[in-house]
Amino acid sequence: EEQAAALFSLAVELRDRLRFSQKRSASLRAAVAAAQAEAAAERHRAAQRFAEFEAEIARLMQGVAGQVSAIDAHDTHTRQLTAELAATRQQLRAAQQAAEQAEDRAQRAEEERASMAESLAQLEGLAGEAEARAEHSERQQVDLMGALLATKTRLGELSGVDGLWRA
Repeated sequence: EEQAAALFSLAVELRDRLRFSQKRSASLRAAVAAAQAEAAAERHRAAQRFAEFEAEIARLMQGVAGQVSAIDAHDTHTRQLTAELAATRQQLRAAQQAAEQAEDRAQRAEEERASMAESLAQLEGLAGEAEARAEHSERQQVDLMGALLATKTRLGELSGVDGLWRA
């Protein structure tokens, strides 16, 4: 019974861990989805800014032929835009790396949940076997008690017969 109680306690603990792992996995999946959505939005914004930057550069290049004095100002502006684009691309790479790391964490959490589920199933099987053995032992005890009662009854009958015989 103690072993069955210990197995049951362990099964309950593993069930609770599994539930925690499932909640954690769902939370990580939500975080991954949010990170992916943010990365997609950032990629979209970066692409829009990049398109805007490219359009601005093209417009400036048309005016260069007639505006020699404005070349330096446009060149400076172009460098600033290029630096901003590089910073944006760096941010995009960082967001992509964060999304990949979140996906890896979610995968590890899912693997851990699967392992815990397997352990829980094994423990449930062991608990079932322990219960079956306990029931078998109880049936044997009932059978032995019945045999003892029958023996005592027979002994009582024999004592009564012995008393009659001596009288």
